[in-house]
Order: sequence, then structure tokens, then C-alpha cells
Amino acid sequence: MRGPFLPATGMVVVSASDLDELEHAVAAVEQAAIYASLEIRRLWDQQA
Repeated sequence: MRGPFLPATGMVVVSASDLDELEHAVAAVEQAAIYASLEIRRLWDQQA
């Protein structure tokens, strides 16, 4: 019998020098999350 489910929340920050590099980096993170059976969601924000 498995114990109780304990949800966890974390944040992954992806940054890059240009938009194309950023999209590639995000895709790599998303693929790694799928492989690890993790659910991730994009949060849209930027820093100046």
C-alpha cells in the first residue's frame, strides 16, 4: 500500500540571449519533464 500523496511545487527558470535560443531551451526542459513524469506549465513573464 502506498502512502498519502504529497503534492510539491517548484519553479524552473529558463533564460537565453535571443528568442530562438529560448524556445530551444524551453523545449529541452519540457522534454526532460515528460521523461521524468513531471507536469510543468509555462508562466509568461520577462525581466528588463
